[in-house]
Amino acid sequence: MRSKHFYFALVGVVIVAWGSVYPATRYLTLDGVSPYFISVMRVLITFVAATVMVPLSGQKWNAPAFKKHFWPFVAMGFTGAFGFFILMNVGVQYTQAGESALIVGLNPLLIVIFSSLLLGEPFGWRKALGVVLAFFGIVLAVVGGGVFAHTGFSWGWPECILLLAAVCWASYTLLSRRYGHCLSYLQGFFWIFASAFVMSLPMLIYYLPDISSLTLTQWLWLLYLGLGPGGVCFLLWAKGVNVLGASVCGMINSFMPICSILISGLWLGEPLTWMQITGALLVAAGVWQGVSKTALPVNYETGRSLEAADEG
Repeated sequence: MRSKHFYFALVGVVIVAWGSVYPATRYLTLDGVSPYFISVMRVLITFVAATVMVPLSGQKWNAPAFKKHFWPFVAMGFTGAFGFFILMNVGVQYTQAGESALIVGLNPLLIVIFSSLLLGEPFGWRKALGVVLAFFGIVLAVVGGGVFAHTGFSWGWPECILLLAAVCWASYTLLSRRYGHCLSYLQGFFWIFASAFVMSLPMLIYYLPDISSLTLTQWLWLLYLGLGPGGVCFLLWAKGVNVLGASVCGMINSFMPICSILISGLWLGEPLTWMQITGALLVAAGVWQGVSKTALPVNYETGRSLEAADEG
């Protein structure tokens, strides 16, 4: 059996890939692609990939199991895909990069608190301290970019939309922890994006004419978003949540805004400052504090936590 450090690394890879979503989306919007169109195309591409992957794996679509857990998986389709994609893209369109990263940085805090209150996952002083350190690291990284130097931090409807996006993702993570093991990872992946596809169908029909105007470069980035962060990473995240628990994965999720800032600096040429680097190190310290010595919940794959399996 693989150790918990393997799964920490697995979820870490997912977070790095998700950190590339914002700069990739920003690149596409600057290139003239609508954020709504990006959202529905991500759902469509991931749904097509899931539809192909299920029969290739030798599995059949388990409609009875989906019917039994219909509402939880439909809710995951909205909170983790359709609703989250749209809310995030719209919020990013109307806010500064720093504001969006800061608000999304609330995700780990929401996940850790909700998973403790609603799922009974362990919540000790180490995890509490880790969340606080990680969040202040995100604040330092965002403010260190100087994005609030002239305009300050404002709060309006775009920020409310981003906050709703953060709540959506926290809700998806908790639902995935609670119900994700009711189907195989691939089956759950398919039904989540099948639900999201049905929700996005009216918008997809509306934006259908825009497909013909996409350039090859735009297609490649949309395929990356749909197959990488939207496909493989969703599967790996579901596995990490089932094995490590929602709160631990939520802690590691603190790296996502930092990854977005670093990738934006390397790719889009946005300047990096020593404060941002210090913030990134503070996030790393917070995550280490929060996950290194805290008890893990039950691994839904085996019915025992990884620590219990090691001791046994």
